[in-house]
Amino acid sequence: VALSTLIKVPKEIDSRIDHVICNCLDVVTGKFTCTDLDSDQYVESEIKSCVGGVRGITKTSLLGGLRFNEKLVGFESVLWLKLDERATHYYIHQALYIYHTEGSDRICNANPVRPDPRKYIAYKVLLDEEWAYLNKLRSIRPDLFSGIMFNASLEFVNVHDVKYARKTYQKLRAVGATGKSLIVLLGILFGPSCLDGMRWVYRKLGKPYSI
Repeated sequence: VALSTLIKVPKEIDSRIDHVICNCLDVVTGKFTCTDLDSDQYVESEIKSCVGGVRGITKTSLLGGLRFNEKLVGFESVLWLKLDERATHYYIHQALYIYHTEGSDRICNANPVRPDPRKYIAYKVLLDEEWAYLNKLRSIRPDLFSGIMFNASLEFVNVHDVKYARKTYQKLRAVGATGKSLIVLLGILFGPSCLDGMRWVYRKLGKPYSI
């Protein structure tokens, strides 16, 4: 039913539509994950206008010569942002995707105990090869940009890469992320053990602390 609903959009509404977005139901809250929109409509940018929405279907022709960068583990959003700029988007206000967040056996772990070498490489590739993506993200979603820079900074601190930690620290300061930049600065000055102590404090306070 979900696929047939999505496919009907370019067939019945507008053949120029090459990217259809839908909403998502969080089974824990019982609510839509995208609250920015409340009706079917064209949108200029999925990343800017449909936070929490789901990429339903995308025409293959939209890809052209673009492909995922295999060095960017966990950053498929780089490709999606490039597609975002060239696509004709249409949003349908239906939850055609169910998002399960209950349970402790999630594939994605927001608080890894050890540094992940694949993430370390991915963050370096982002800074060295995909700055256009980061710059675009900074202009349309500064919250996402600062989150990526924060996690990158902590990954660099964890592996004692002071050069790249300083780079991302400066980016955080530039977007006014004072609290995050202060945490990174402490990590640069006192090393990963300082971050371990801060994780412990956050856990005791019952507050999320994503690395």
